[in-house]
Amino acid sequence: MRLFCFPYAGGTTAVFRDWPRYLPYEIEVCAIQYPGRGNRFAEPLSEDVVDLMNAVYSDLQPLLQKPFAFFGHSMGALVSYEFARRLQQEKQPAPFQLFVSACIAPHERIVNELTYNLPEPAFIAELRRLQGDAG
Repeated sequence: MRLFCFPYAGGTTAVFRDWPRYLPYEIEVCAIQYPGRGNRFAEPLSEDVVDLMNAVYSDLQPLLQKPFAFFGHSMGALVSYEFARRLQQEKQPAPFQLFVSACIAPHERIVNELTYNLPEPAFIAELRRLQGDAG
């Protein structure tokens, strides 16, 4: 089985270089390199999840011929999710499993207002609401 690993926003394939050492030999780790990062540094950089998914979509098509799973961390969780959705929409084989970490589910995403510049009493109230340490 192939495990396609999608890194966080500033990550490269290097973040997954040691994974094969810790996984069964039957799992082939395939780390994804986004445009503008690592050996694709000369390509235009994007932080848009759909742009990133589209940038790697056609490259990965030939590799989806054997069973596969996706793992995405942080922004990579969203990229892998969008990739899986596109495969489903196009009625292509889907990942056996979609593993995600460090990211809230897309349907629960909320845009938080900035808090760093609140007046001190409001900032402390916000810390307390978030169960942070307001001393």
